[in-house]
Amino acid sequence: MGKYPLRSIVYSTCESFINCLSGFIYFQEFGCSKPMLKLASTSLSPIIDPLLSPDGTMLAYVRDHELHVINLSDNEPRQLTFGANSNTFTHGLAEYIAQEEMDRKNGYWWSLDSRFIAFTQVDSFEIPLFQIMHQGKSSVGADALDDHAYPFTGASNFKVRLGVVPSAGGPVTWMVC
Repeated sequence: MGKYPLRSIVYSTCESFINCLSGFIYFQEFGCSKPMLKLASTSLSPIIDPLLSPDGTMLAYVRDHELHVINLSDNEPRQLTFGANSNTFTHGLAEYIAQEEMDRKNGYWWSLDSRFIAFTQVDSFEIPLFQIMHQGKSSVGADALDDHAYPFTGASNFKVRLGVVPSAGGPVTWMVC
């Protein structure tokens, strides 16, 4: 499943639900015995923070530090953002301060009409890496350590900006303060 947990039930109606099991996204109609696989995850490329569009036709998620969307009718995934990398930029992920201090777990949000997604771009270039031991891992030593950008008191913070991208793909519009 990777470093980031997945929600169990992403969406549910009276007729169907979308579920995350062991890093895989499934769609299942009630009364049907077999769920349909919509999207697979891998340990090197986990699906993070899947959110269903308000109209129920698409599922957005973050993978490899980029924002993606999949059309649930044709199972066609589409990458919406580009240029992120694990060392400096991420798109669609909440940074440490947002998660821990502001209780904001999401780094992107659907528009009410499902046509756009607002997302954060986080620049952690000036933030030092800090090794954290994960006690829940089955491995020990260096294999149980993960590097995380950690903003120490009095040092630089993350640089965050807000962009909006069409859910069908297209150029990003950056919000200016």
